[in-house]
Amino acid sequence: MEGEAAHRCTNKDCFVIRLRSIDHFISRDAFDMKGLGEKNVELFLQLGLISDAADLFNLQTSDINSLEKHGEKSAENIIKSIQGSKKVSLDRFLYAIGIRNIGKQTAIDLANHFHTLDKIKTASVNELIQIEGVAEVVASSIFDYFQDKKSLHFIDRLLDAGVTITKTQAVSAGKLTGKTFVLTGTLSHYTREEAADLIRKLGGRVSSSVSKETSYVVAGENPGSKYTQAKRLGITLLSEHDFDNLVK
Repeated sequence: MEGEAAHRCTNKDCFVIRLRSIDHFISRDAFDMKGLGEKNVELFLQLGLISDAADLFNLQTSDINSLEKHGEKSAENIIKSIQGSKKVSLDRFLYAIGIRNIGKQTAIDLANHFHTLDKIKTASVNELIQIEGVAEVVASSIFDYFQDKKSLHFIDRLLDAGVTITKTQAVSAGKLTGKTFVLTGTLSHYTREEAADLIRKLGGRVSSSVSKETSYVVAGENPGSKYTQAKRLGITLLSEHDFDNLVK
């Protein structure tokens, strides 16, 4: 069955893996290619127009406008979205390329610590684990990625296609500076991404896991195991109302 095949697919060249990788690359927190969408990516892969995310930057209007449901205007809009995303901050670039165990916050932390891609590429595991929130398993994932020739070739192809990496916008000190948050459960007035962005805007960090370094756990409805772990560790728990008061 189709769903079962997806679960068994461990080869990096498998269609499902490549599709998910490109969908991640074009997502809001990565290259943010509005208007491209998963359906188009899947179609382009099926037709052999692309084989990975780097190929997107070589697409032409003429490759798309003859496809079903894709006229001249639609094709132009897709190409405009792709080409318009070429200038990307370092943290978004690091998040987009799909390093294992690297989420948005870790990408931001790496960018703010090293400032350039070249410095990250040559960083040792020992240098990486000095960064707040980067455990040894995460540091090893980063190090291994930049030791892999295929990964380096992929990055070179992106840069050759005209991708420009800009400096990550430094966050000014704010009322949440020095505080680390974990979000769990469903919030009523924020999406998880909106709450995380607000925390970062105010100088805080957002982690995906609870640890002794966690300052607060914001718990919405159906919070799950992170809530239980926070209680066990004595971490301060915030309701959504408490969170609202904290960020005002």
